[in-house]
Amino acid sequence: MAIIAAALDALRLGEPAVHRNLAVFPLLGGRAGRPPYDTLKQALDAGTVRVAEVSEGGSVPRLVLENRGERPVLLIDGEELVGAKQNRVLNLTILAAAGKSTEIPVSCVEQGRWGYRSRHFEDQGRVLFSKARAAKSAHVSACRVQRGSSDSDQGEVWRHISSKMRAMGVDSPSSAMADIYTRNARRLEEYVAAVPTLGGQSGAVFAINGRLETIELFAFADTLLLLLAKLVRGCAIDAIEEYREAAPAPSRDEVEAFMRRVAEAPAGAFPAVGLGEDLRLQAPGLAGGGLALDGALLHLCAFNLPAQESRLPADDGGTIRRRRPGRRPPVS
Repeated sequence: MAIIAAALDALRLGEPAVHRNLAVFPLLGGRAGRPPYDTLKQALDAGTVRVAEVSEGGSVPRLVLENRGERPVLLIDGEELVGAKQNRVLNLTILAAAGKSTEIPVSCVEQGRWGYRSRHFEDQGRVLFSKARAAKSAHVSACRVQRGSSDSDQGEVWRHISSKMRAMGVDSPSSAMADIYTRNARRLEEYVAAVPTLGGQSGAVFAINGRLETIELFAFADTLLLLLAKLVRGCAIDAIEEYREAAPAPSRDEVEAFMRRVAEAPAGAFPAVGLGEDLRLQAPGLAGGGLALDGALLHLCAFNLPAQESRLPADDGGTIRRRRPGRRPPVS
């Protein structure tokens, strides 16, 4: 898609920051100045946004965001919301309009709890780990095309979390993804400390054990500055699980080839949940999406999928609404 290609073509690739088996290549050339929106954490800290269950009874795949401020609020794909009846993550990137309430599509990352811990959600600096985030994103793209919805495969998300807990020896009473991060907090912060933000940096390319995993890009350098640590933690959890001592970083040629694949990939455009257009990558071996507003790409997340990974899981965990064949629902 032209808007994605133009955004990537405008960037310079910097030298990687490497810690153990994680390599992070900076993407330089973002717009300077204050973005015309607040991040989720900024808005929560300022008290201008509240995120809550859609009703007293709640609904696993939906929450409601009330933006009482004067600026839109950017929530990115995979960001975790902690509290209320169970922890959730965002299914896609959303720009929530100022002065309005927006119903947002989410996935549960705490299978064993369904009861109020608080009335509203908090941001505790985490995103869904990269492998699960890639699979979730691919399913959301399929749902966008086939059903017009923004649903994830909830069963698949839970399976990724359960598998991660087993592999990393984490026991959680409520099967909460947060407990994986808490158990590995010290090591995660070592990865975060090793990946500084550079002046003018608006994105990054992440690689684990020499394999390219993710491109994350924002229109504004200040947004990347606020969110880089959260994104590093999401990749570092996978790096810790899959640690190999001898893991050279990929070459610049390999990184640039990955960026070209993303730039050249076809993408579908759909009405966004909030403001703008939701862009969904539609190419073999890639998953992800972006958010465009007024001809500018505000956010892009692109994932390099394992070759054997299915893109149409059979089990959705019972949260995708069943519909009669032949009926195209409205975009959620």
